[in-house]
Amino acid sequence: YGINKAANPDVDFGTLTPQKATDIYKSRYWDAIGGDSLPPELAHVAFDTAVIAGPGRAKKIMMAANGDPSKFLDLRSSLAVVFPR
Repeated sequence: YGINKAANPDVDFGTLTPQKATDIYKSRYWDAIGGDSLPPELAHVAFDTAVIAGPGRAKKIMMAANGDPSKFLDLRSSLAVVFPR
């Protein structure tokens, strides 16, 4: 289901179901970046970044982008060496 084992060592992947994966994505990534309170354009790219690089990194980029999704993507692109897609 795309859940990173290294980033989620407490997850029992032998019993992971689609619903459990959804719950993990929501609680550990979406909620961690405040996804419900973000404009949809920013929420999408911030969530993707949180999954790839962690919610902490996504929040730092959001702060630096000052809510601008285009600037967020530019900043994220400049970090591509750190976490390639």
